[in-house]
Amino acid sequence: GTGWSRITNAYKKGDLNPFVHPDMHAIVFAPSNHSVIYVGNDGGIYVTGNGGLSWNAINNNLFITQFYYGAVSPTGTNYYGGTQDNYTLKSTGSQNWTRILGGDGGVVQVDYDNPNIIYTEQPNFTFFKSTNGGSGFSPAHNGIPVNSNNETTDRTLFITPYTMDPNNPSILIAGTYRLWKTSNGATTWDSLSGDLTGEGTSSSANAYISAITIAKGNSSVIYVGCTNGKLWVTTDSGSTWNERDNNLPNAWCKGIAINNGNSSIAYITFSGFLSNEKVYKTTDYGNTWTNVSGDLPNIPVNCILLNPYANGYLYVGTDLGVFSSTNDGTNWIQENNGLANVSVASLVFRSSDTTMYAATHGRGMFSTSLPNYVTSITQTNEQVPDNFKIYQNYPNPFNPSTSIEYELPKNGFVKLFIYNIKGEEINSLVDNFQSAGRHRVVWNGKNMMGQNVSSGIYLYSVKFGNNLEVKKMIKLK
Repeated sequence: GTGWSRITNAYKKGDLNPFVHPDMHAIVFAPSNHSVIYVGNDGGIYVTGNGGLSWNAINNNLFITQFYYGAVSPTGTNYYGGTQDNYTLKSTGSQNWTRILGGDGGVVQVDYDNPNIIYTEQPNFTFFKSTNGGSGFSPAHNGIPVNSNNETTDRTLFITPYTMDPNNPSILIAGTYRLWKTSNGATTWDSLSGDLTGEGTSSSANAYISAITIAKGNSSVIYVGCTNGKLWVTTDSGSTWNERDNNLPNAWCKGIAINNGNSSIAYITFSGFLSNEKVYKTTDYGNTWTNVSGDLPNIPVNCILLNPYANGYLYVGTDLGVFSSTNDGTNWIQENNGLANVSVASLVFRSSDTTMYAATHGRGMFSTSLPNYVTSITQTNEQVPDNFKIYQNYPNPFNPSTSIEYELPKNGFVKLFIYNIKGEEINSLVDNFQSAGRHRVVWNGKNMMGQNVSSGIYLYSVKFGNNLEVKKMIKLK
């Protein structure tokens, strides 16, 4: 080891050494011939037969991309993901992916009202925005302190967490050691909090914000987790922050999910190997927490997704694939049929086709259909109406099912909820992007748990942009 010579080049242009993808993870010599060397790296597997004078990639039929995060358009077949040293990628529905931004890719978010608007990042919160479906990106960090490489000078994770408001796609919130917020589609950013890690602003500290979630239906409610187990909740859009980590483990908070119908109910997941301390639930905005790790194995839990059609149905991504629970975390079952025993980095649900997507760190991306306990949806014509309108359900009274129709003058995000006479939400029939035209939704008279509701008066509301209408209906047995 007195002297060393470099035998590969990490860039396709630059010097005379042959290109081999960085970063290196493994090196193996063929036992019978020391001139044959295999290397494993972020680009897969490469081999040389002459001691490193030339190299060949041998990645055919290997599905080994290391995703940090996955995203999907509200409709159609466009999928996105940020990967380890393999760019931000886009697919249009096949197993072929193309690069849309270089370097390491991080979190990707797609505007659900305008899918041509895409946000992504490179390490250290180097933030970008596209307005043409990913064909081109521009820096979008105005207001955030950055260095000459457009990286934030805040102390931050290598892949900085950020999320899109499910009620307003122009609002994004990101976390370093403090929170940053944009309300105008990343035109400008402002700080939303001070230090939430408890370790101050020093660059030498070791704690970071690691998970952020905004409540669907109530943008004022935000949950934030940190790498040292600290958990914060605001119910007034960040004007005040309440530390809510009593009885939680001192571990890396990896995922947060909020109940769609009740923002006081939330779940958080933890990494690490503290036995039986993986998933926790609150029903009072984090004032108290219940351990719902159940019989999960002692492995890191990286993310969580709630089935929007059935309360108590949970999915978590772990270091050994996906596990599910149908009884609110009491018991868990591994759901790896067709998947792999691989680290799952993120789980994303698309309501337009009830599909869940799993971005894995090492085996690419997978999808599966979730059972829809609720409704059937059809677009009844292609004529674009002049105004937003909802119609009285038919038949009314009904038993066991009824149709609800409404007209959309343009493409946009639609929410159709069912409430009982007390105003309590009992089902969410539509909560996704829909095209302009007349739509008919058939409700089967069941709640989110798939149970038939009793006779009585019910309300249905349709929200489209700034428009909201509510009508009554009656179920008779």
